[in-house]
Amino acid sequence: MNQPLKISPADEILNHALRVQAGDKAAIQQTQWSHGEFPPSPLLREKPPAAPFPLDALGPLSDAARAIQDMTQAPSALAAQSVLGVASLAIQGFADVQLHHGAAARAPLNLFLLTICESGERKSGCDKLAMSPIRAFEAKLQSDRQSEMQSFQNQQAIYQERRKHILRNLKSPEVALQAKRDLDALGPEPEPPLSPSIVASDPTIEGVIKNLHNMRPSLGLFSDEAGAFIGGYAMNKDNALKTAAKLSKFWDGAAIDRWRAEDGSSLFLGRRLCCHLMAQEVASASFLADPIMNGQGLLARFLIVQPTSTIGYRLRDGFCASSETDLSRFHLRISDIIHADLPLAENTRNQLEPRLLELSDSARNHLKSFAQDIEKAQQPDGTLEGLRAFASKAAEHAARLAGVMTLYKDLRATSVEGPTMDNAITLLRYYISEAERLTGGAGLSRDIINAEKLRLWLINKWPHPHISAVFAIQNGPLKQGFTTQAIRSLLEILEQHDWLVKDQNGAVIKNQRCREAWKIRRPLG
Repeated sequence: MNQPLKISPADEILNHALRVQAGDKAAIQQTQWSHGEFPPSPLLREKPPAAPFPLDALGPLSDAARAIQDMTQAPSALAAQSVLGVASLAIQGFADVQLHHGAAARAPLNLFLLTICESGERKSGCDKLAMSPIRAFEAKLQSDRQSEMQSFQNQQAIYQERRKHILRNLKSPEVALQAKRDLDALGPEPEPPLSPSIVASDPTIEGVIKNLHNMRPSLGLFSDEAGAFIGGYAMNKDNALKTAAKLSKFWDGAAIDRWRAEDGSSLFLGRRLCCHLMAQEVASASFLADPIMNGQGLLARFLIVQPTSTIGYRLRDGFCASSETDLSRFHLRISDIIHADLPLAENTRNQLEPRLLELSDSARNHLKSFAQDIEKAQQPDGTLEGLRAFASKAAEHAARLAGVMTLYKDLRATSVEGPTMDNAITLLRYYISEAERLTGGAGLSRDIINAEKLRLWLINKWPHPHISAVFAIQNGPLKQGFTTQAIRSLLEILEQHDWLVKDQNGAVIKNQRCREAWKIRRPLG
């Protein structure tokens, strides 16, 4: 299985001049390079700068986001996404939100979030601060399960002995009939306590579904290094379509089915899964450009941000005293919500039966007006014509955000009010602007993205001055599904962009003579 490419910001060669995935052409041009008079050109296009995240529009969640931003000095969007993800995880099991186009139309409150930022941006710091009450809750569940397991094992032993006693003598129809009555009265075998895990960072979709019968009904997929998930088994070429389809079903709140020859069929109702993936641009670029993710519709279900880096500007010591207070208040609120009893279907232990969170008249009117504006923008030559997949879900995204903010403020609320919906629409307009800004990156060809992965590996990991296609496939980051000819094509792309220079005489690499080899251009000094 391929390991995700990890770039260490501490490595000397990863200086400002090599941050070309952000399109810093000036830095490249101001640096002297080996093996050529002219500097190389970046493979990934330069993006316009990101707008500041509208923190005020987070409503009751804004103080927590500001606190995390202040305490970590991370980008505001990263702090906001961390807070939204945790709030969605805590709240998603309690209600569905009404949509604007009918009393029966409803959507779950599970958010799918993707945050793209470079290594060293303090993703782990934001995640740790936001997730603290979730981790504490998991620890409590684990402790409770240890005592519950003892009780379960005792009940199971008693059940099995009683069953054996009933079945001991079955010599006549009369005895068999009585045994059936006794077995019916005995009831089903005791079930083990549910798993205490509610958050996973690198699961396979098969693993999630296979264990749903023994999991709590409200789960989360959270990773501050999502390259392991995006570049791992669950999203490789053999599993990507299956994973995308199942994740889309989770986002939709649909029934999850599983049919397998070895262990039969299963149908899971009333399950919720939210998601916050944080990844570097090189890892996320392949995800954004994947035709399966786009064609299947999974990407349209994600709220995506790529904030401007704050690295190099985090010079302030300490943080405001009020930030610690605001974060503590957020932790207490999340803890109160996640400890509350989830609404379950009758005679079930892990099938949700969420109530309906309605829209007030003003909220419905505001959402309807927003939806109509977005619909018009998708017309031919409209501003969102090229973003139809995401734009078509914009109103539902807004309703979900409004529902999360409403129940965070008051878990017993019965309706979303107009000001909250206005805030959610402001957030959606920001996410739409981010999607438009990042569209060019999503439109990159897979060859360019793979060439960029190979380029970073060559500069950061490969110690030799030359490279060949054979050595690149044997030692590089691209192995599964790649042929030597495919790697040669990527090396030729790097040659076209002046990152490599073909050595007409070949070269000796690791004591082996290679008739075809390229010189690697590196910054001098």
